[in-house]
Amino acid sequence: GKDTCADILINNGLAKGKLSFAGPLKKICVEVFNLTVEHVHDQTLKEKEFVEPIILTERHLEHINFLMAKYKSFSYVDPDYYKLIGTQLVSPRHVLQFIGLQYIRNCIDNDWHLNAAFSKKVLENLESGTYCVTDARFVNEFNFLQINLGSDFNGFYIERPYAEEILEKATHQSELEVCEVRKLISKENIIYNDCSPEELEIRLLNRFIE
Repeated sequence: GKDTCADILINNGLAKGKLSFAGPLKKICVEVFNLTVEHVHDQTLKEKEFVEPIILTERHLEHINFLMAKYKSFSYVDPDYYKLIGTQLVSPRHVLQFIGLQYIRNCIDNDWHLNAAFSKKVLENLESGTYCVTDARFVNEFNFLQINLGSDFNGFYIERPYAEEILEKATHQSELEVCEVRKLISKENIIYNDCSPEELEIRLLNRFIE
């Protein structure tokens, strides 16, 4: 529902467009692992397993480092990163989760993707105005927006019954932290997505249009 709600705001002239913390990561993974844009954006293709797993190599990681530096420079790489080499990546989602969390967040810089998403490389291509950040799944992502944008930031949580059931059974850190982010959202900014698209639009716009 996050992208759906962002589209509602954009279509009603309340936002200019979308920003994504995972945007730079997705672009890097498309280039390094020869994926298509659809592989990292289409919800069905994300889950589809590769015919043969991708075996992570040191060359992959060196290529990732090179592309990361184009967004935001970094100076530290955990010397134990080599333990990741040989990992079998079985689907586009697995690629994104593993590279984003196990390599970039855990081995390089827990905040790299925050600064990359709001780097000069990204922002210089945007018009001024309001933008929707559609993937704040980690507490440090939420805090980053709150600290850097101050009163210009407004956090929402889109609660969908089916998705909440999945979260209750989740084991990956990127999904577990969503529950912690929810605790940071004010009650009036929790939008219940248990209805038709038309009703969802009404509920969301009621928070913006007096």
